Amino acid sequence: MIDGRRNMRKNLLIFLTMGLLALLGGPSCSGDYITGIWVRVTSLEIKIDHVELRIFSEDSSHEDPLIKNISIGESRTFDPESENDENQLWILITAGPENKDKAISINATGLRDSREVAYGSLDGLQFVPDKVIEEPRTLDLTHSGADEDEDGFYVPEDCDDSDPTVNPDATENCNDGLDNNCNGTVDEGCPCTDGEEIECWPHWAGEIKGGPCKKGTQTCKGGIWESCKDMVLPNPEGCPGGDYECFSCLNNTDDDCDGFVDEKDTDCGGCVVDSWEPCFTGPEDRKTKGICHEGQRKCEHGSWGMCIDEVIPHGCQKPTEPGQEAVCDEMTEGNLCNGKDDDCDGIVDNVTIKPQCSKAYGVCAGTTQKCGTKPDGQVDWLDCTEEDYIAWASDKENIPRCNQANPPSCCQSSCYATEVCDGLDNDCDGVVDHHPDASDDCRQYQKPHTKDVICDDGI
Repeated sequence: MIDGRRNMRKNLLIFLTMGLLALLGGPSCSGDYITGIWVRVTSLEIKIDHVELRIFSEDSSHEDPLIKNISIGESRTFDPESENDENQLWILITAGPENKDKAISINATGLRDSREVAYGSLDGLQFVPDKVIEEPRTLDLTHSGADEDEDGFYVPEDCDDSDPTVNPDATENCNDGLDNNCNGTVDEGCPCTDGEEIECWPHWAGEIKGGPCKKGTQTCKGGIWESCKDMVLPNPEGCPGGDYECFSCLNNTDDDCDGFVDEKDTDCGGCVVDSWEPCFTGPEDRKTKGICHEGQRKCEHGSWGMCIDEVIPHGCQKPTEPGQEAVCDEMTEGNLCNGKDDDCDGIVDNVTIKPQCSKAYGVCAGTTQKCGTKPDGQVDWLDCTEEDYIAWASDKENIPRCNQANPPSCCQSSCYATEVCDGLDNDCDGVVDHHPDASDDCRQYQKPHTKDVICDDGI
């Protein structure tokens, strides 16, 4: 059995490998050395007559694969343990000079009667320069769906998984309008009027809403219906195992002709049209704190729309396009004093900007209002009280320094350039509370925390 496989390898090497050599840039030779990897293809349960390989180097994107189509002939399964060489498929993939030290991955599709019926993939195939890796990697082609009707055939090989009488092994029933054997043709071999011609399209293919699909033509010849000609059937759009990085989800084609391309298709991660789901564009850790909460977004044309009715932290900028996240570089409550946690950090009214008090001048310059509760119960900014002003003015660190003071020692304590009635030598002339414009018998004072001036005689 081993010798038979080796002979078969040599026969396939010329046919399969030479086609791939051109795609991969030609053989990489050092003397007689070739850089390559043997791949063994299996399809244990599903008969196929064609294999399409899509080969990706580590430098290529999934949108631009190297493609090799392998025609097998009569449909069959492939079993590496079979004694029959015709039921084994080995492929030698070789690398050109620019690829011989790189890794590749493979997406593969098995087809029967031009329909995709099996899928498989291989990742991390690493070339070794000037060496053929003899130990083969196995590329297993299998179904990617379910067998809901329990007829022994899986989607997509079973074209109608809701009817156990419809599957690849079924016999075509005449005049029932069904493609009973899943070959894409209705009532082939059934009696008809010679020369009659009709449009043909299998019941399971559904309505054509986009993509390359088109209906064909069926002709009556010799009193029986021939197969449907010139028809393009839909192919599944999705990836085995729930992955969305395979070729059919990235080829910019509506493979299943349902009107949705690639990521907009539900099989490639797209959403169900007209469905709704919760959404939140702000930071995830603030979604349930303070005033923040989720919104809703609707699926339109296979893509999620804008998130509506959500509340994000104060300071965040809302997205302008669907799928974007909010820009939250500065999440603060600013000057919001309302008894709420507006920035959703778990702290109520931790404001960063406070308004000045109504009499914030003179020695009271710099006083700010407090966020608190008013007598009516409303949370808002509270103006300074007389006690607040006195406390502020009594703290010398709160009073601005004088500019260009004389003598310089004055700048060691806080003062103003002009004198005010505050118990300080504001103008640095050595006299406390002396106004330069005052007369001998009248000294001017400024009322504490006001702009009014009074004159007290005899002081």
